[in-house]
Amino acid sequence: MSLSTPAIQRPIATILLTAAIAIAGIIAFTVLPVSSLPQIDSPTIMVTANLPGASPEVMAAAVATPLERQFGHIAGISEMTSQSSTGSSSVVLQFDMPQLLDSPRPSWLLVWLPLALALWLELRARADVAASPRLH
Repeated sequence: MSLSTPAIQRPIATILLTAAIAIAGIIAFTVLPVSSLPQIDSPTIMVTANLPGASPEVMAAAVATPLERQFGHIAGISEMTSQSSTGSSSVVLQFDMPQLLDSPRPSWLLVWLPLALALWLELRARADVAASPRLH
């Protein structure tokens, strides 16, 4: 017995089942939430540089400031923040959405590769900035 046999033998039940599925779809479509300005996450990159034993002042002056100067040349950055602690410094870069379509990664790599030779840099694309602890 195939699936089409009961549908052919009972056409009224088939029509009612099809109508019920169509009505359920229309109801589900009208209840579906639509936002004119949806919540989007801006592309974010977090760079962490480690220099064991360095004080926060040394990390800010010798590591974070040169990183910020180099990253300032990358097109499409909307916000740049940095945080230094004992032995490590992190710089968070947020990009504009229109610049994402132009792919900022090649310009990012041109800045990052020379810095990677001097320091140990850890790159985390799509970093969850909210998960990182911040002290103010």
